[in-house]
Amino acid sequence: MAHPMPGPWYDRIPAPERARFWMPVALAVKAVSLAIWLSIGATGTSGAGRLAMLAGDTPGYLDPITSLLRGEGYVPDLRMPGYGAAYLPVRLIAAPPQAYDLLVLLQLATSAVALY
Repeated sequence: MAHPMPGPWYDRIPAPERARFWMPVALAVKAVSLAIWLSIGATGTSGAGRLAMLAGDTPGYLDPITSLLRGEGYVPDLRMPGYGAAYLPVRLIAAPPQAYDLLVLLQLATSAVALY
């Protein structure tokens, strides 16, 4: 497919449909963004892991899953459960703080797909 913009350098850019080229590029862009974020000290407090940051309202998303896994039900039920739905499978295979880091990597991959 021809690029919509004419010019000599546009012809050298791979077409957007070339996912095998653009997905690694998108992942690299997201990984560099995360590395910059980490290098300025934007990470964690109190056992948050190497990549994760626990701050603000984070417990409101994570605590209901912890409660659910302890058999106490999904409490407190103050948030939309969408984030918990992504966190539960990760939490089933790893305990915090590794689960937090895996969740960050899952977000990184999902974000790269969205960027592509």
